[in-house]
Amino acid sequence: MARKLLSTWLMSNVLVRSLGPVLVSSALAACGGATSDAAAASARPSPTTARTFAALRVDRETSIPGNTTPFTGTSEDAKGVEHFYERLVSLPLPPKDAIFNGCIDLGVKYRLTFQDANGAAATTLFMQPHGCGWVYDAQGETIGYTAGEPYYRELAGLLAVPEVEIFPLVLPGR
Repeated sequence: MARKLLSTWLMSNVLVRSLGPVLVSSALAACGGATSDAAAASARPSPTTARTFAALRVDRETSIPGNTTPFTGTSEDAKGVEHFYERLVSLPLPPKDAIFNGCIDLGVKYRLTFQDANGAAATTLFMQPHGCGWVYDAQGETIGYTAGEPYYRELAGLLAVPEVEIFPLVLPGR
C-alpha cells in the first residue's frame, strides 16, 4: 500500500510537474519488437556483405524541440567507419513480438550517413541513445538493439570528440 501511494505521489507531483506530459508519456511507453522474423531478416543489412565506406557524417536530431544541442561530426577513417558499420549491423535483433519497458526516450537520435569515396550517401542508419537503444535504417526498420555506451564511445573516438559530446545526452546550457 505504501509503495502504491508513493508511486502515485511521484507520478502526480514530481514527474508531471517537473518533466511535463510529453516526457511522462515517453517514459511510460514500451518499446515494440520486430513484427516478424521474415520482415526483420529482410530489413537487416548483412555484416558479411563487403561494404566500402570512405567517411561517416553524424548529425544529432530530436523530435522534442529544445531538449538537446545540435551536433554534426565527420570521420574520414575508412577502416574505423567500416568496422563501426559492421558492429552496428551485427547487433542482436529484438525477439519476435517482444515488448521492452525501457528507459525514457528523450526523442534524440543520431543520423549516421556512411559515405562512399565520392562523398555520396551510401547507407543511412539511425542510433537511439535513450529508450530501447534501437538502431534502424532510413525506412524505420529495426536492424538491432542495445547499442549502448560502448558504441557511443567508439563513435566519439571515430569523430575525435570527447565522449560527453555524444553520450550521455547533452542538455542545453551544459
